[in-house]
Order: sequence, then structure tokens, then C-alpha cells
Amino acid sequence: MTGREVIAELVVELRASVEAAEQFEGEMRNLAAYAKALAQALDCIRSAGGNRSVRFLQALTSPCSLNCCHARLHNLPACSTA
Repeated sequence: MTGREVIAELVVELRASVEAAEQFEGEMRNLAAYAKALAQALDCIRSAGGNRSVRFLQALTSPCSLNCCHARLHNLPACSTA
């Protein structure tokens, strides 16, 4: 299994966890929100990486890159150094 396949499977499992936790309350609901955010961040990092290797994507997890990813998700202006 390639790194790309592992990350894709992780995103699928995170989303399934979020769906399963819809009826939960309190701390479990908060945990599901973190799982959803992680799945979105992984998707954003993968899309920003194009066909590059998973190892290259580690460089995309710098604070500026993550801020740009957040900006794209919420239709905000991206940082100027990306």
C-alpha cells in the first residue's frame, strides 16, 4: 500500500467516524469535530500536493501552508508567501 493510499484510507475512516458520532454529545462530539477538521486538512494538503509524493507533502504542513489551506476552505485571502 502506498503512502497516498494510506492517507486516502485515513480520510475515509475519519469521515466515517464523524458520521457515526453525529448522535453523540459532549466530549465525543468535540472529538468528532477534530476528526472532521483533520480529514479536511488532509484533503487540502493532498490537493495542494498534486501528484507529488507523500514525503513531499510533509513540507506543505508548515504553518503558512496550513493557513493558506484554511483560507481556501473558507474563501478567505491566502497568505502572500505560499
